[in-house]
Amino acid sequence: MIGGERVNGTTKSGRSRVVSIDDETVAVLRQRKADQAAEQLKAGDSWRGTKDGYVFTTGWGEPIYPDTVTSLMTKLIRANEQLPHARLHDLRHYADGWVMCPAVTFGLAAAAEPVLPSA
Repeated sequence: MIGGERVNGTTKSGRSRVVSIDDETVAVLRQRKADQAAEQLKAGDSWRGTKDGYVFTTGWGEPIYPDTVTSLMTKLIRANEQLPHARLHDLRHYADGWVMCPAVTFGLAAAAEPVLPSA
């Protein structure tokens, strides 16, 4: 988002990326696709999505704003006193650390500075 406008583009490097996902994630995404088809039928002529549009949209097919997800995550964390404070971006660091070493805790990954491999 820049100045309240959604900006679509490539990755920072301009290259495409392939991401491997497990069978459970595939099942969740397939269910989401089915749910979205039902939302499209319900919305009828009000549907604003495209055939190959976004996975996560509003009930009328428009992409959700990033701030919506960030705000929801903040509310969910505040509602559960057992969860540590975290920003949505912190989950990315946690996921990276968990993939590299499953023993990495959320707090450790969120507080860590990025480490780049030496050339």
